[in-house]
Amino acid sequence: MTLLSVIVLNYRQPELLRACLYSLEAALPEVDGETELVVVDNGSGDGSGALVRAEFPGVMLTELAENRGFTGGVNVGLERSSGDFVAFVNNDATLESRALGELLRVGETGPDIGSVAAQMRFADRPETINSAGIGVDRLGIAYDRLLGAPVSASEREPVEVFGASGGAVLWRRRALDEIGLLDTRTSSTWRTPTPLGERACAAGGRSTRRTPSFGTTTR
Repeated sequence: MTLLSVIVLNYRQPELLRACLYSLEAALPEVDGETELVVVDNGSGDGSGALVRAEFPGVMLTELAENRGFTGGVNVGLERSSGDFVAFVNNDATLESRALGELLRVGETGPDIGSVAAQMRFADRPETINSAGIGVDRLGIAYDRLLGAPVSASEREPVEVFGASGGAVLWRRRALDEIGLLDTRTSSTWRTPTPLGERACAAGGRSTRRTPSFGTTTR
């Protein structure tokens, strides 16, 4: 039985994808359980698929004929993966080797934890936080927690947050099965998973927790 599926969506960024996949190949062996790595290419037509086949033969590659956007592409990855937990990772992100294991450690601490947000840092400023989960202000506007803050300002233990950036997030598959796939009618952006947080809360207040340290760098 597969414990973790990692889904990477790509569109015309072969060099960034290569760096992302190399980091995932280093992180997956740190997971104590069976894993699979899924790449969905959104109709790039630029040789991205050939790169994956040549350099990462163990990857489950799906090449779409057209660009279905973020939500459409991720939904294809979900349908073709089998893990009890599913991680979405942007193709412009690289993970520290212990990141996936840390996300799973937090996700497995309670059955009510539907998702876990990674701490994301800027690639060119690795001591600066890009996102520590998603918050929502009084007007209902989503924002990145601790954006621009130094890593030292972050919490030292996992804390509950409203939601997670789609750039790097772990979901319990059962939670996704209960609330449904991503809505393809929404705009195709990294912030698209925010409605998932809303639906998860409405479905029973499943916790979203942010891991304190082992995150990603993003360009």
